[in-house]
Amino acid sequence: MTILIPAEFLKIDRLVRECLDFIGEHIEEIARVQVDMSCINTNIIREMARKVSLDRLDNLKERKDKIVSRLFMKKLELLLEKDKNHLYKCAYCSKLFTKKQRKVLSCKKGTNFVDSNGQMRAKHIMDKNWDLKKFVTFVRETYRISWREIYWKVWSYLYLL
Repeated sequence: MTILIPAEFLKIDRLVRECLDFIGEHIEEIARVQVDMSCINTNIIREMARKVSLDRLDNLKERKDKIVSRLFMKKLELLLEKDKNHLYKCAYCSKLFTKKQRKVLSCKKGTNFVDSNGQMRAKHIMDKNWDLKKFVTFVRETYRISWREIYWKVWSYLYLL
């Protein structure tokens, strides 16, 4: 960290990449170091989140939450940047869904229609006033849920079994 922060400030891109690669490979040891990591800017945290796998991040334990929460927050941002991962809320039943899921899921409170297979269905209708980022912020501030929990909850809405 003592090399990464000045390298990023001085825009020494090659050194920044090497530091990020090292961090990605040694995140467990870095999390154990007694160093204040609050000065790391969001761009570096974002790149660190790209380098650290979800498995390793999920198993990472810290006595004081110096970096894990920030990495999960950035992982969530990276996850939601993809168009296919945009979540919507149904105006009728308040369930969350993606555009792809909307095609196959039925809404219990929606208006029924006959689909192409001759089955009675009701589609979810997108609530135009609902915003996922505001919702995540509200949940985080109101219920004091960790970024790890929020990440996995959002992930569970995106990947139906």
